[in-house]
Amino acid sequence: MANWLDIMNRGNKPNFVTSNRQEVIDITIVTVYVGNCIKDWHVTEEVSCSDHRYIRFTVTGIDRSVEVYCNPRRTDWESFRTDLLGCLSDMTDKISNSADLENAAKQFQDAIVLAYN
Repeated sequence: MANWLDIMNRGNKPNFVTSNRQEVIDITIVTVYVGNCIKDWHVTEEVSCSDHRYIRFTVTGIDRSVEVYCNPRRTDWESFRTDLLGCLSDMTDKISNSADLENAAKQFQDAIVLAYN
């Protein structure tokens, strides 16, 4: 999937069930880095008191000893804007197909992350 995202859904078991229909409409999307840590993704038979069934999975291999947190209240927003404009200056404004659009979206996402960090 584009932008380093992955869909974790496995199988075709319905996760939305009503009296007159059953569908697979709920999806679990993760970054490819987190996707490697997701194990045993499945839709359960547990009663959820909702039309949507529970989705369960196990997260493994994450080092919780280091937690990175950015406090938006302490962000230098003027510096962020300057850095973001600098990162975006190389982007093309010509988008003629879906591949160009996906590439521009990825560049924009990367620019935001880079400017914020």
